[in-house]
Amino acid sequence: NAQKKLVNSGIFAIVSSPNVIRICADKWQTKNFLKDLDIKTPLTFLDLSSTRKALSSGQMEFPLVIKPRRGMGSIGVFEVENDQELSVFTQKTLNAIKTSSLDNENQKFPKQSILYQEKIQGEEFGLDIINNLNGDYITTFSKRKLAMRSGETDAAITVYEPMLENIGKQIGFALGHNGLLDVDIIK
Repeated sequence: NAQKKLVNSGIFAIVSSPNVIRICADKWQTKNFLKDLDIKTPLTFLDLSSTRKALSSGQMEFPLVIKPRRGMGSIGVFEVENDQELSVFTQKTLNAIKTSSLDNENQKFPKQSILYQEKIQGEEFGLDIINNLNGDYITTFSKRKLAMRSGETDAAITVYEPMLENIGKQIGFALGHNGLLDVDIIK
């Protein structure tokens, strides 16, 4: 295996297990992982039909957020205010997936490549969840986000929020990632 060859050459690759990478790269799997830990996540659907049913039953309401299931850097992310926009932005997100460098898995399964989520309002935080190289939890740093651009934090201030640090600890222990994990939270 490639990792053993690197280690035998004196090189240690800081890479988590394939399972950790799969959970982190797939927002649907991330949602399910967090749900299993009893950490609240936005109401989320994998298809337009279920989303429309949730809207018509009152389970969900506009605005919504549409995003690629496996995405980054705000590529193909749209806020949706009404049913007409829902159709238009679904197509725009599919087009963004096809024309970007997003994960090939999105393109293999286009009917399950978009997430439809309720929009959550609140203060936005970033957690740096730090595990050692054996996947053992070490600590969590919490930052209140002050400014964002293209899905990335431009400015933040470190804060002490025990509730957020407890969430970080819970995720770090359960996930067992190696090194640093960046998690966004809306409180």
